[in-house]
Amino acid sequence: MICQRFLQHLLAGPRLLLAGHKTPTKELCTLHRTYTTGASIPNTKTPEEDPFSQGAHPRKPYTRRYGYTYKIYRGGPLPRLEDGLPLPIPRYKATTAWTDKKALFGQNDYIDILGDGDLTPKNMVIKGPLWVRGVPRKWNEFQRLLRKRKFLGAFYKEFLPTKFTDMSKRIKYLYGRFNRKLNP
Repeated sequence: MICQRFLQHLLAGPRLLLAGHKTPTKELCTLHRTYTTGASIPNTKTPEEDPFSQGAHPRKPYTRRYGYTYKIYRGGPLPRLEDGLPLPIPRYKATTAWTDKKALFGQNDYIDILGDGDLTPKNMVIKGPLWVRGVPRKWNEFQRLLRKRKFLGAFYKEFLPTKFTDMSKRIKYLYGRFNRKLNP
């Protein structure tokens, strides 16, 4: 037998029944169980009567994602301009298949095999800073900084003194670290 309070709650809240169905949902069964077993009865006050029914503090309305501008069209089903015309489709631009970058890609890959031996791939590096070109991979930071100071020391000392002092401090620290005696 269903208790009186459960029936009142059922009549007050039509959301508990599925649309078009006469049978109670799983939520109804759990509500009936709480009423019959004497467990805590849910609060039946509306949020206007009890502002703290939704938690410690009710959530105030706010603008979602304030300050963010959407880069996609969010106005309706069809993206149209103000005059009702569809958005223009960009024109096709044919790209050249034989640009210098594409045509000369990998031209020096086998220079050491096909050449006479005096030219190596490390001599063919044309990108990157001067002090990095031709540096072996096994060099540590100390060796790389010494090479950088050799190339840019005078320029840094005159035009970028802060960078020069930072680089000198790092070299001094690494010098002491790499030259520390392990077995005194």
